[in-house]
Amino acid sequence: MTLRTDYDTWHQRIFDAAPEHEDACSPWYELVREHIGDVSGTHILEVACGRGGFVRQLARAGARVTGCDFSSAALHAASTKVFLPGAVPLAALVQGDAQSLPFADNSFDVVVSCETIEHLPEVQAAVAEMYRVTQPGGKLYLTTPNYFNFMGLYEIYARFRHPGRQDDQPFDRRQWFVQVQKWVRRAGWTILRTDGTVHQFPFIPGGNPVRWEGLESCRAVRKLLSPFAYTYFVAGEKPERANSELDGLRGLAIGMVLVFHYFVLTVQARPASPLAYFMALFRLTWTGVDLFFVLSGFLIGGILIDARKATNYFQVFYTRRFFRIVPIYAAFLVAIAIMNFTVERIHYSGFTWLTKDALPWYSFWTFTQNFWMAHSVTANASALAVTWSLAVEEQFYLTLPLVGGRVCLDALPRGCFASRCLGSNPRPR
Repeated sequence: MTLRTDYDTWHQRIFDAAPEHEDACSPWYELVREHIGDVSGTHILEVACGRGGFVRQLARAGARVTGCDFSSAALHAASTKVFLPGAVPLAALVQGDAQSLPFADNSFDVVVSCETIEHLPEVQAAVAEMYRVTQPGGKLYLTTPNYFNFMGLYEIYARFRHPGRQDDQPFDRRQWFVQVQKWVRRAGWTILRTDGTVHQFPFIPGGNPVRWEGLESCRAVRKLLSPFAYTYFVAGEKPERANSELDGLRGLAIGMVLVFHYFVLTVQARPASPLAYFMALFRLTWTGVDLFFVLSGFLIGGILIDARKATNYFQVFYTRRFFRIVPIYAAFLVAIAIMNFTVERIHYSGFTWLTKDALPWYSFWTFTQNFWMAHSVTANASALAVTWSLAVEEQFYLTLPLVGGRVCLDALPRGCFASRCLGSNPRPR
């Protein structure tokens, strides 16, 4: 017996038990439908299409769909839904392995993979194959079980309590959301958003897990709790251009910042000495931070231009920026506050250089410390001095979507420049 024949047997058993079952109503497909939007005219590949319910649904929505599965039994079941007597086939069905897809490079606009990678021996190869067959700028919509929750704890308990227990499917992996994100990024995808659904609690002995659907009714709460959801969702994008050049510029910017702080600002040279002439070559290395700002404007501006016609234009952008920056920044500020409080109570002077000359605390929580630094002509306490550039970034993120969503594309570069000018650069001289 091979894994393919095992899955043929499994799919046939499931199909025979409920031939009319509509598998497209599963929670993971509902999540994909919510995020994928209008698919009319889109060339879509569903990897491991199973019994074909979602392939049929996408085809009826106007998409050009190809369903791929390595189980002939699954494809036979799918054919009953997409190949109707006397009618034009709704979609194409192809037998193939997700770890080595039988399609040419850049063939599809969208790849959908629902509840699949946990059943693959080589996950990284499969996600890389999905990347290969997707056109530049194309999207990935992927769902998979996540065990960073009570179901994961139950799995640990069950392994000890029932060591001989067999999984329902021939191959099943336990994984958590961090691993999923790692696989997606390593394949080259840019993660656009994550989400999750199905919060189950296996608290009833001998019974099925209890699903708390109330946690999923509010999208904001659902997004916040997605790392703990049993069905984890990732939307990715294949970059339209290679990022190697941008990575090189980032490396150059980092090098310039390091040279400025650890060489230009720290080394004292006598005027007209050979060292002074040598250091003159590095006077402009402070512009490394400005180079980061330019790269940020280029990348974020491109994202906003691509999404400017979306109905949830502002909600998606601001939500992503908030969860990417604010939680870790708030934790950093709280840690600094605790350190200040402790240092003051124990009267220890060893850390005063980190905390002296602090600006008003509210300037950091409102991302206005760069204005205070410029007004007071100080870089502030050393522990918080670096946050001025983050304040400029946040001001940029706050204003650019308003500009990008309200002006024509020809005027957008001028708007980007104006929004950047809102931030003051209190660089030392």
